[in-house]
Amino acid sequence: MMKNRSLLSWVVLLCGVSFLPACSERGGEPYVDPKEDSSWGYFEGTFDGTRDEDDMEASFENSDDIERVGSNTSENVMPGDDRRNLVINTGIVYLGDSESAHGYFSLSLSGLHPGTKYVTKPYWSYEYGGDDRYSTISLFRRYSADTPLVEFVPSEGAPFEISILDVDWFPGSGFPAIEAKLDGTLYNKDNPTESITVHAVYGSR
Repeated sequence: MMKNRSLLSWVVLLCGVSFLPACSERGGEPYVDPKEDSSWGYFEGTFDGTRDEDDMEASFENSDDIERVGSNTSENVMPGDDRRNLVINTGIVYLGDSESAHGYFSLSLSGLHPGTKYVTKPYWSYEYGGDDRYSTISLFRRYSADTPLVEFVPSEGAPFEISILDVDWFPGSGFPAIEAKLDGTLYNKDNPTESITVHAVYGSR
């Protein structure tokens, strides 16, 4: 996790420690892990681009009304199945909103267990015929309302690192909560002299 995560996130972390019973119950009600909520998600990161307008920071959490981080699995896997071979597809709108996204990630992760993946393939959702041997990522950027999306992709010579930090499964659900770190540079697919370097963490369910 980044050191400047919100106070709320640190409180959630502390509440998971067994020697803090006051956090596990409030008003006689048992503690419920926020990751169990199907809309749980957050993003926190920095961007450094060739274009000045790509230099920015972004930090947000999903709410009941706005979901800017979301995931789905290519197959609904229930406890007892081989979940290590499951593929999860995630979308992250870091600039704009879900209806008018000016900057967002699309990524797929295969092999859902902690560790670092060195990604060289652009995004291709496995739901629509992608090759599940690979993890993939693309960043899409729209610089004005009347211009097309620009796709930024990883390089074969300089892989983009995606580190899975944690995967939580909950009883009766085939969809995990995942937390991961993004670290690397993505290049304009049509003009590789333009790039965006990303350092970020996210969580999604």
